[in-house]
Amino acid sequence: MSELANRTIKNSAYSFIGFIWPMALAFVVMPILISRLGPSKYGFYVLLNASLALFSLLDFGFNYTFVKKLSENPDSRNNEELSKVFSSTFILYLFIGCLVFFLLLLLPDFFRGVLKIPDGFVYSYKVTFMFLGFAFFFKMIVSPLIQIPYALQRVGIMTKAHLISITFLQISSIVAVYTGYGIMSLVILQALSSMFLFVAYVYIWKKLLPDLKFVLFFSPSIFKGLMKDGFWVSVSNIMNNILTQFDKFVMSAFWGPVYVSYYASAQMIPEKIQATSFSLSTSLFPVFSNISFLQDSEKIKNIFHRYIKIILLISASLATLVFVYGYWLLKYWLGQEFADNATIPMYILTVTYFLFSINVFMHFYLSGTRRLKFIAISTMSMAILNIVSMFLLVPSYKAVGASIAYLIGVLPIPFILFYVERKMLGFSTKKIIHFYTTNISKIVFVAIIIYLLSSLILTPYITNLFSVIILGGVSIVAFFGLFRLFGFFERDELELFKTFFNKAIKFRV
Repeated sequence: MSELANRTIKNSAYSFIGFIWPMALAFVVMPILISRLGPSKYGFYVLLNASLALFSLLDFGFNYTFVKKLSENPDSRNNEELSKVFSSTFILYLFIGCLVFFLLLLLPDFFRGVLKIPDGFVYSYKVTFMFLGFAFFFKMIVSPLIQIPYALQRVGIMTKAHLISITFLQISSIVAVYTGYGIMSLVILQALSSMFLFVAYVYIWKKLLPDLKFVLFFSPSIFKGLMKDGFWVSVSNIMNNILTQFDKFVMSAFWGPVYVSYYASAQMIPEKIQATSFSLSTSLFPVFSNISFLQDSEKIKNIFHRYIKIILLISASLATLVFVYGYWLLKYWLGQEFADNATIPMYILTVTYFLFSINVFMHFYLSGTRRLKFIAISTMSMAILNIVSMFLLVPSYKAVGASIAYLIGVLPIPFILFYVERKMLGFSTKKIIHFYTTNISKIVFVAIIIYLLSSLILTPYITNLFSVIILGGVSIVAFFGLFRLFGFFERDELELFKTFFNKAIKFRV
């Protein structure tokens, strides 16, 4: 196995660990928060976090130029121009953080009125939004620093910093609600967690790139370059945030925060399909960027098909688990009330997030090869479909309507994938059809067998949450076991999986 492949797998393993541990913590913490806060207050807390994501619309993609320059040619890391680009980028994010901090101070009346938030959810709405502003401020100024280990493919050190931060946040959140504190305390803890990440990444910056300097420098010419690269990135970010966050605000405006809780819980399980794809694909941006810089198109094509096959396989296995065990997981994890209100939306969202997992992988390829305008236009088309569908469906069908609207929004993804492979990668139509019909038919064949066997043989033994987890583990192992038994794995794919899990097991915080 080449050095590039080994490094990519190692970084993917670290990213996967950085995804699994927070997911496990959230699995424990979420029902506690819902139980202690109540569904309505928890829905309000979800909206607060969604508002932070929406304000990320002001992130105009300024990081792209810095991370692209550093990942394309790591030998340029010590030059003066890179320090100027970094400094200009940091100053822009500092400005955005300050701007949003003051904007958030104006939001309390909007939340209480338009989104049907009752009085008494927090001690002081103004103070709550002030600390929300602090959390966003540190989230912004740490953003350029995160790009340093990312561009240098040092995912392990990133994972360690984020694991420490998220563990502190989740454990302290449990302590807060059990000792009688409410939503305001959770927001304060988020601000503290963001501050910790900023301090951690300053240390990482000085350790990895001691010659990269911050100077009080802001060049109009560099700003023009940042805007040129960042414009289409910003359009893509705006549309992606609308696609993934705006539905919660529409739900609250029509039905109140309690239905936001139901909808968020319906998303909580299947969204891990997309999140798994993200954790496995994120390390590929610097890889595609570097190979594109070297103009090795054949290597890009080989990596693309190898990894998208793995993404399809893993996403399909997780989707199968959701269809088999999703209802039982909701019932024993969050309670019968949530199982009754969230199961159908969850099944619909499973298809949505399966398609979205493909889009996530494509995003890293397109970003790494500078197809920024294409990303923006395709994401915009999906967001527009989603918004129109939401306002048509949510008023009548609540969470089911929102989940159908989300699915409608992502339906263009298979067509986008075909266009990317045909026009950008240069695969023939015949090869594309053969590749996907061959691999998808194998995956569907195994998925049907596992679904039937698990539903008929294993689900009758479900009696509690622990049994759901154990039987789900049996099914996922059986899925990959059958895939290998039928000879569907190629030799290099088995080697890749073996290396991946070895790297994951050897990871140390």
